[in-house]
Amino acid sequence: MDGTILQRVKVASPLIHCLSGSVTTLFLADSLLAIGARPIMACDPREVGEITKTAAALLINLGTITGESQESMRIAVEKAKEEQIPYVLDCVGVGCSTLRREFVQELIKLYPPAVLKGNRGEIMALLDKDHRTSGIDSTTELALSPKDIAASTRKLASLLRSVVLATGEVDVISDGKSEYFYSGGTPRLGRICGTGCVLGGIIAVLLPFTDAFSAARIGTRLLGRAGERSLTTEEGVLPHREALLSALTRETSEKAFNLKLYLVTNSDKLSEEDFLSQVEGALKGGVTFCQLREKDKTDEEVLALGKKVKKLTDFYGVPLVIDDRINVAKALDCAGVHLGAMDDDLEEARKVLGPGKIIGATAKTVAVALAAKAKGADYLGVGAIYPTKTKVITIRTEVTTLNAISEATKLPIVAIGGLKEDNLDILKGSKAQGIAVVSELMEADDPGAKAGRLVKKVTDLLR
Repeated sequence: MDGTILQRVKVASPLIHCLSGSVTTLFLADSLLAIGARPIMACDPREVGEITKTAAALLINLGTITGESQESMRIAVEKAKEEQIPYVLDCVGVGCSTLRREFVQELIKLYPPAVLKGNRGEIMALLDKDHRTSGIDSTTELALSPKDIAASTRKLASLLRSVVLATGEVDVISDGKSEYFYSGGTPRLGRICGTGCVLGGIIAVLLPFTDAFSAARIGTRLLGRAGERSLTTEEGVLPHREALLSALTRETSEKAFNLKLYLVTNSDKLSEEDFLSQVEGALKGGVTFCQLREKDKTDEEVLALGKKVKKLTDFYGVPLVIDDRINVAKALDCAGVHLGAMDDDLEEARKVLGPGKIIGATAKTVAVALAAKAKGADYLGVGAIYPTKTKVITIRTEVTTLNAISEATKLPIVAIGGLKEDNLDILKGSKAQGIAVVSELMEADDPGAKAGRLVKKVTDLLR
């Protein structure tokens, strides 16, 4: 789902009118350009209405507001209401001054935003007129649990009839009825001035292409994934900004994917209801890539189950590939297919699925890996690192071989085979981009908690 919408953004190149703080204007503009949008930052009251009328969406960011910028924001919001243009309201610093608080209330009354965004302190300030924050950062609210923040976010969303995004260590999105939690990303984003503004802009870019709840979910995940990919050891803010812009471009490329925690399904001994519950729990916990592998089912059965799994992976923004069955992958229009050493030919898969789909392959040697790359593989599953319980032949693969395959092919590598929470240290410092697990998640009592721990450990090991 994410990839389809992001590609639509690339094709349409929507004009996004941004009224934002002067401190972050250039960074915001560069970020929107990186994902395929066309930003315009017109702020003179004499032209704001005319510009807003031509835009696909509007971003209002309190940032460095002045009397003149407030006038411009009023005009822009009035024009957006008149033209039914969706907008994002980023309530920067609303908890630190009466002026900001009253101005936000004025804009909401004039035309409720599609998405209202703020950090935990800002969301609390909009619910409680006596709540105050120091500056624009959320500090005293850090001790609040995601459950507490979710309750506040849901309440505000219900009152405003808007989607509300509360950012923090765990981002919470609510439409007043349901919530979505996102714990990805990196704390380093908080040390780059303007990343919050960028998130508001990304969500504004997505609003013309999907509903507000989905725009907030996809935008939050996109910035989080880009943040994870942009880690650099260089000192200072500028290298991190440049790395983040490059990562945003890569994340919105045709076949961006993250192999950090790769779930391979197995429905043995599970009812369909329990199977789907197990998969969703793992997705909630942090799975970044999913392979539907059901060796004992017919194509028709895999297709029927795949439709239900794809609804879940679409919701959580995780690519879904089908093991072996090219025809099922095409019928589902999912992210792609994974082919084992004895499965259908990669060239045939590319011919059937087309250039835009992801094709993974299994490789145990450098020679096989190079052949797979030559035939169009986008990533490689390398293993088995340990013996497994699944219905595949498990020939051990040394980590040194995995590293050699990575060096030879330069393709993303996911380590597979018998990997569990307590035996991952063997991969420390390796060239794998992530791990693939089956029973560790499919048989977990709490797949969400297990997935969360696995993501953290893999991040530390493969940093």
